[in-house]
Amino acid sequence: MAGPTRLITLNLGSQAIALAEFRVAHGGLVLVNYRLRETPLDPETGQRRDAHLALHDTAAVLGEMLHDMQIPRRAVNYALPAQSVFARFVKLPPIGQEKLDKIISFEAQQNVPFPLDEVVWDYQLVGGGLGEQIQVVLVAIKVDLLDQTNAAVEGTGLQTSIVDIAPAALYNAFRYSYPEVGDCSLLLDIGARTTNILFIESGRIFLRSIPLAGSAITAAIAREFNESFAAAETRKKLGCLTCASSFTRNFKCRSSFLIRCKT
Repeated sequence: MAGPTRLITLNLGSQAIALAEFRVAHGGLVLVNYRLRETPLDPETGQRRDAHLALHDTAAVLGEMLHDMQIPRRAVNYALPAQSVFARFVKLPPIGQEKLDKIISFEAQQNVPFPLDEVVWDYQLVGGGLGEQIQVVLVAIKVDLLDQTNAAVEGTGLQTSIVDIAPAALYNAFRYSYPEVGDCSLLLDIGARTTNILFIESGRIFLRSIPLAGSAITAAIAREFNESFAAAETRKKLGCLTCASSFTRNFKCRSSFLIRCKT
């Protein structure tokens, strides 16, 4: 049976939603349509509302995007932000495929910090093999959080096909787009709440997600200029930080953020 000729992908960030439609052509993917839309935040604090209202906002914004882009309701692959899931890298000795699932299941019991009946978990091989150590990334998400998120997505008429986490999706996209690259590569994904850092070399990967990103910069600007989060976000996006009269506050703002990055 032939695969789908169109793919819908969705990136559910903590502060924005990205929706894209691809066409399968000549063994590759062609971007047909793309849209990025921010989700509602408290203009004073920059925080999302409670979880139930946040998911309602997500569904509403996603529904508007689907309508504006005239995308039919079909299967969707979507990625969750790193802070929503638990991820752990595990190294295993060289073993055959028949033993791999059992050993990884044991590793999941040892590493996932929740009872396995309370989470949905899976794994991906990201390095090794052929006599080398096998590198595996374990990923787990609480069942209730996944069910709520999935309900918001499917409430728009889409049908979930694949659920991934943003760092793993970024890694897979890089390997798909640049299969010939063997030297060390650094991928830096700065979101609103989390920065994902990926080092990739010869099939091996090092990943770290740190809870410091764009919103921390906005919060630092808001403190230094004594203004609301919304005003500081606008100032950041417009690049209005280099005025001579604001040089001292601008320097303090940058220094504050860099100090937090080092800690």
